[in-house]
Amino acid sequence: MSKKVEIEKIERGMYFPTPIWFAKLGGITDLNNALLQGIANLQKADQTGRQRSNVGGWQSNDNLHKLPEFRPLFIALSDVLQSVSQAYSVHPNAELFFQNAWANVNYPGTSNAPHIHASAAFSGAYYVRMAKGCGDIEFLDPRGGASMARPLYPQLRQNELTQPRVSFSPQPGDVFIFPGWLLHHVHANQSRDLRVTIAFNLGYRPKR
Repeated sequence: MSKKVEIEKIERGMYFPTPIWFAKLGGITDLNNALLQGIANLQKADQTGRQRSNVGGWQSNDNLHKLPEFRPLFIALSDVLQSVSQAYSVHPNAELFFQNAWANVNYPGTSNAPHIHASAAFSGAYYVRMAKGCGDIEFLDPRGGASMARPLYPQLRQNELTQPRVSFSPQPGDVFIFPGWLLHHVHANQSRDLRVTIAFNLGYRPKR
């Protein structure tokens, strides 16, 4: 009699997920007050600002990472950058650095249209001022063909394997870092308050 064949192992591999890093800074009161003052000074000097993905609102020039009044934030984010590099098994002689950084001020009713950051290895956003209803950040599934398969799954509910989008309602002190190619947008500010963020792009360079 032949021996019964048994399954020795069942595994599930995740080969095409898209990572989104989330971090939260503590003790941010003084930091955020200084950032808000710095942004207000920039806005006073340039009331028009830049027009990029922002639908209304105001956006600064992208040199905040070079200005001393914003440097404490970028120093505080260094541990997050290291965690991202470790996840990608980056060569020890390379390091992430801030390519550029800019402030976004979204008044009630303003938003940010869907976009990517094509020239960045990673992009991110730090939330300086955020109240309930100020607008969620939403990330869209980058796999175009995946939309064709979703109707084939008789699911009770969508999960991380099938959902076409995921959104977050950040709070002050929250940080998101994600691949620069990941399509994302920010919902309209439906509150009476301002949404103030500092966005940035990251690239790699030889370690100094």
